[in-house]
Amino acid sequence: MTMYIFVSGGVDSTAMTYALLNAAGGDIKNLHVIYTSASLEENPKLFEFLKTTGIDLVEAPVNGISDTLEKVPYGELINRYNAAIQERINAGDTPDELAQYIRKYFDALYGGIKEDQE
Repeated sequence: MTMYIFVSGGVDSTAMTYALLNAAGGDIKNLHVIYTSASLEENPKLFEFLKTTGIDLVEAPVNGISDTLEKVPYGELINRYNAAIQERINAGDTPDELAQYIRKYFDALYGGIKEDQE
């Protein structure tokens, strides 16, 4: 299974990255980290560490900007990302323990989005 991790450099994505690296048990050939220049600024030490692991690091366009250079609300992006992840979980591509952590992660993200909107 190939997995892409979108890392902002913040505490949530950093925790998820470490959890996935731990769950991978050294088998990182199908694990890819996607980041932006803002990610590097947010958490340079994380990326210094990731470079030592040999994980595939893929730089993406600036965070929050679509291909048309329009601002995209985080909630819209997280819905698409969650749907893609849930599809893999439902297909049985993800170990049960990891699926539980991922579900808790998205529950926490959605809780934060709701608080921001209130």
